[in-house]
Amino acid sequence: MFDRSQARAEAEKIQRERQQGFGKPIISAQLNGRRLVGVKNRLLQSKEWWTFEDFLCGYIKIALGDEWGNAEIAKPATHQFGVFAHRASAAGRKATSGLRGVIIDIGERYRFSVG
Repeated sequence: MFDRSQARAEAEKIQRERQQGFGKPIISAQLNGRRLVGVKNRLLQSKEWWTFEDFLCGYIKIALGDEWGNAEIAKPATHQFGVFAHRASAAGRKATSGLRGVIIDIGERYRFSVG
């Protein structure tokens, strides 16, 4: 029994490292329709974070602030920070997945709709 549990824990560790790399594991759970994510010593939550990628797009506003985000949006696309290219790429993936009317949200001021 112990060997089986140990083997399962090792397999989960290998899978996590393949998916997330060798840093600290992602701490994330869903509770009552909300995604909860642990970041350092804080627990963040949102109904809009269906995937970890959704969380990352929302967290950018918390981490970098409105002033920085609005200044980046004002720049031509070719001069914007890479996360904004990621935003467009994520919107494209969601658009081609058949989802319409989905809100892509990088904080309240960086919101746009697909479809």
